[in-house]
Amino acid sequence: MVVILALLFVGISFSEVLYIAAAASLRPALTEIVDEFEGINQEVKIKVTFGSSGSLYSKISAGAPYHLFLSADTFYPRRLLQEGLALEESYFEYAEGRIVLFYTAGEFKDLRDLLRASKVALPNPRYAPYGRAALQFLKASGLYETLKDRLVYGSDVSQTVHFVISGGAEVGIVSLSLVKHLGSGRYTLVPENTYDPVVHAMVITIRGKDLKHSWKFLEFMKGPRAKEILRKHGFGVR
Repeated sequence: MVVILALLFVGISFSEVLYIAAAASLRPALTEIVDEFEGINQEVKIKVTFGSSGSLYSKISAGAPYHLFLSADTFYPRRLLQEGLALEESYFEYAEGRIVLFYTAGEFKDLRDLLRASKVALPNPRYAPYGRAALQFLKASGLYETLKDRLVYGSDVSQTVHFVISGGAEVGIVSLSLVKHLGSGRYTLVPENTYDPVVHAMVITIRGKDLKHSWKFLEFMKGPRAKEILRKHGFGVR
């Protein structure tokens, strides 16, 4: 028994741990991807921090020890590249997201329905790419001026979904990926011609450059199984 415990301790000691910073919109899909990756690569443990892409970028820029960054846009990964904090050869655009009107009561199937809402939730556009897309939609549809005093902002897309579920807002403009398999509430797709494509990109940071599983995870994200999971959760893949 002592020998077995000693071997287990040695195995755990030499396991590689990957720390990933990931956009909140990825939680359901990335949780499934990580489970599959760890099943194939049992010598590695992955720990994921979810949040808005902007806030995660700020943490990495300030020295947070993440090995990979999966953003909900291309802007923040490119900023890390410009700052010398990520590896150019690791840059990969892995998905494209869509926004929806998410609601748990009433009907919000078109723009006229949206005008009836007393509170509309969206992720903070300063930090969240889906918030920027939501704002573009409101302005392109001519709704922003009417609704601007009724808008409430979540710190990221997950909190925005929670606002709707908890009754803090009647409708939220959020990512399809978070509500597609939620099991509660309903959603209506927002016309794609009312906002710029929400292209998601990832990079390996300089802290992850010497970890073999950083590169293996990148390759897994480029492979067919990761793409299949992303599609299942409402993302477009290339």
